[in-house]
Amino acid sequence: MKIVLVCKGKPIWELSQLTEELQGRGHEVTLISPSIAVQDFLSEDFWAPYTQADVVYYRTGFGDGARLGLYEKLREVGVAIINASALQNTLLSNKIHQAVRAQKIGVLVPETLIGRGRSYATVVARLGSPFVLKAAEGIQGKKVFLVTSETEYLEQVSDLDGDILMQKFIPNEGDFRVFVVGGQVRAIFQRVPKPGDFRANISQGGSGRPVPAGELYDALSKIAVAITKAQQLDIAGIDIMQSTATGELFFIEANVNPGWKGLEAALGVRVTDHVADLIVAAGEGY
Repeated sequence: MKIVLVCKGKPIWELSQLTEELQGRGHEVTLISPSIAVQDFLSEDFWAPYTQADVVYYRTGFGDGARLGLYEKLREVGVAIINASALQNTLLSNKIHQAVRAQKIGVLVPETLIGRGRSYATVVARLGSPFVLKAAEGIQGKKVFLVTSETEYLEQVSDLDGDILMQKFIPNEGDFRVFVVGGQVRAIFQRVPKPGDFRANISQGGSGRPVPAGELYDALSKIAVAITKAQQLDIAGIDIMQSTATGELFFIEANVNPGWKGLEAALGVRVTDHVADLIVAAGEGY
């Protein structure tokens, strides 16, 4: 089977592990770091590595403006696509879009204000203090701030590009990352912030610990599977937070291109194997 993995720049750990696993199963794997010109869209030579594959797993490289073209070309020739919806819908990683979609299927989201132009006093009157300020686009806990003063608010809003959102702060003991592959929960772990930080991302110094089977595991799984189904994602990392005040579970974010290095280290679970299984099944038409 011919498999193409698409990621801009040097291959990340996850794709290196995936390449090793798939090659070990006897498959031909090509890693592509795209370099694109508009004129390339008319070149069959440019498209050949993609269209001659059995399955393509796209992560990054075409940008918002061009990746729909990749989707259309692959669909035209019948190549299987992992996370096809991420190619079709450029808003899929947008936190505002995600919150709206989650709410529409009955999943709780923190109270959220959208857009600029609000005074600090207006935001505090609605959300309380402190509150969370985020860019609508951002990964690994970047462009996320806990706002405790008007000075911080004004400075941080001016530092953020594009759409922004403000959310009610949910008192918590970290968040939960639910890793979903092919509609099935493969692992859940709780991410705990490092001392002095409110972000639980592993990339920001947080630590992970497993969530045992039980009522909480089942509740987290139900939310995560519902979100991935609504977003039509084959692979996703769903972030959920539990309020220490009420016990309620709130959807925070769907990660379209989740890493799993930290998850494997924390739980000893071979997520790579599950992703490889999904890719092979897609290539075989299942």
